[in-house]
Amino acid sequence: MQNLFKKLVPLLSLSILILSGCYKRIEILRRDPNTFPTPGVSFNVDLVHVALHIEDKNMRTPEGDATLLWNNRGHTPIIAPDGHQVTRGEFNGVTGTANVTYINQGTSIAINLQGLVPNGVYSIWVLTFKLPGFHNSFANLIGNGALGLNSEVKNTFTASSAGTASLSARMQAQSLSIFGSIGNCLCSEYEVHLMAAYHSNNLIQNGTPGDPSSWITQFVFPFRGD
Repeated sequence: MQNLFKKLVPLLSLSILILSGCYKRIEILRRDPNTFPTPGVSFNVDLVHVALHIEDKNMRTPEGDATLLWNNRGHTPIIAPDGHQVTRGEFNGVTGTANVTYINQGTSIAINLQGLVPNGVYSIWVLTFKLPGFHNSFANLIGNGALGLNSEVKNTFTASSAGTASLSARMQAQSLSIFGSIGNCLCSEYEVHLMAAYHSNNLIQNGTPGDPSSWITQFVFPFRGD
């Protein structure tokens, strides 16, 4: 399963497409390490757009907000629940924050989002990286799995008709659903990414994201744990 997933994991490119067509490296949120792992420490992480899985009709990097999008794994059109093909402007229109709080029982995560694909089906995944963190490859990836406790996975949600959604979950020491494991607090991880996948077929598999041609990485919340 681990080898299979690593073939899929071009799950996200943490090089972010900007309007010029160039790429820049994610700026990871850094905090005073002396504050950890005190329970009650809380901070917000900003959303960052990801362009790894999208292409235009000519299988090139999409340019312009009106450009229709395809999933570059199979060149399948990215479709909204109402049947229209998603544009780059819609895809990049999502905004939001993730609040991360370290508690005695692990890590509490609350995500609030706007500008999602209306009525779209989404899932959230936790990726962990060892030092020196993500550097344009997944060589340092040591864990990947669904957000939430294994006993009550809460990594899926459906956006409202207005394109909004809220999601909350708790993580603690456990094996992750794809591979790897985490300690009782995400503060023990060197780098963490909360990755969001949009499921254009409206189907969800809690343990894995499913067929790569049916989902697209849309955005990520990256932060450092140490």
